[in-house]
Amino acid sequence: MGVATTRSCRAGRAGLKGALLLGSISCLTACGSNGGNASCGPGTTPIGGICTTTKGGDASPPVSCGMGTVLVGDECVLSTADAGQSVSCGAGTMLVAGTCLPTPADAGQPVSCGAGTMLVTGTCVPIPIDAGPAISCGPGTHLLGDTCVPTSDAGGGATYIVRVDAVTLGADGYTTIPVTIVGTNADGSPSTASLVVATSRPGAGQLSPTTVTLVPTGATVYYTACDAASSTTCTGPVHITVALASDPTTVVAESQEIDLVAQTGVGTDAPCLIGGNVLYLDGDQGSLNPGITTITQGTWSASASSSHVNIQMTPTGTQTGSGWTLDFDTSQLPNPTMMTQVYTMAMRWPFVGAGHPGLDITGHNEGCNTVTGSFQVEKLVSAGSSLTSFTATFEHHCDGDTSALRGCVHIGN
Repeated sequence: MGVATTRSCRAGRAGLKGALLLGSISCLTACGSNGGNASCGPGTTPIGGICTTTKGGDASPPVSCGMGTVLVGDECVLSTADAGQSVSCGAGTMLVAGTCLPTPADAGQPVSCGAGTMLVTGTCVPIPIDAGPAISCGPGTHLLGDTCVPTSDAGGGATYIVRVDAVTLGADGYTTIPVTIVGTNADGSPSTASLVVATSRPGAGQLSPTTVTLVPTGATVYYTACDAASSTTCTGPVHITVALASDPTTVVAESQEIDLVAQTGVGTDAPCLIGGNVLYLDGDQGSLNPGITTITQGTWSASASSSHVNIQMTPTGTQTGSGWTLDFDTSQLPNPTMMTQVYTMAMRWPFVGAGHPGLDITGHNEGCNTVTGSFQVEKLVSAGSSLTSFTATFEHHCDGDTSALRGCVHIGN
């Protein structure tokens, strides 16, 4: 949308709005750029190729409007043609309630975004329709996407991001999820700071470890929710917070909110919904796989019937075992068709008694003589013997041991 060389750029809102509706003029194009004989109207002056308002005889710093906006007076507003697109404010401006406004002189202070917008890397942008409830950041932090990060010099000038994969978590005292922490210094290099990790309220669960030193790829700690069955203050919202080890009482970042609820199922499938095929294992000492392991790389195969799912995978690295096999079975139940539900009182497959579901997990070339446990089918899509998509959580006890192998598996799309 070019500027006609015989017209001028006007500062008045009404005049420009009329021109916009006619589609004949735009103050985004440099005055004088078409043949050099276009001029800026009264009260404006060309600065950096943009007609900018003149105040008291001295031109104010130029306001650069981003894609999909035009300059009206000294404000960037949505252009008529691009009104359905996202607003991108240019240098020296920020978005407030759908309008790009000049950045105030105190821009070093925390930026307050207007209604319907959120802060992303220092710029207010429209909140997507599916963004969910607004997130309230604590003192010294601001919102980056859906994550609170430090404002100004909090955290020694570095930015920290804390991410969890679950926004709702069953509080059963043992379900564990990974927490990822990454840091970026003011110059863009990875932070290697030492951090203290905690929950935003006492009694909400445990973190392991509670102190961590970042490496260039970040760090992972693990959060285990509290047990709602033994604590009346367990359930409710909680954030995972981080602070510098040198100043452990000042929170420099926190995760999005996690809603702790009474557990009604078997564990959580959140660690397995990170994309692609995933096997997540959390084993107590004495179970098949002590410790916590997430396996994504390897050779996968799966088959299914109306009452049985078999998954086999061979990891790329030997540190996660030579191979894993998982069997889930409902053939001995009164309704043998496997469905998306919780199955309890499982026995070792294929040695399953009538009225029981079957479960068997083997790995590290080890298996169990007897199995007790439970599993929950979260997603099941199959066609004949071909398994298109399957997600399940499980709790697997070997040979009557109280220790357990817990986790989840996801395969397919």
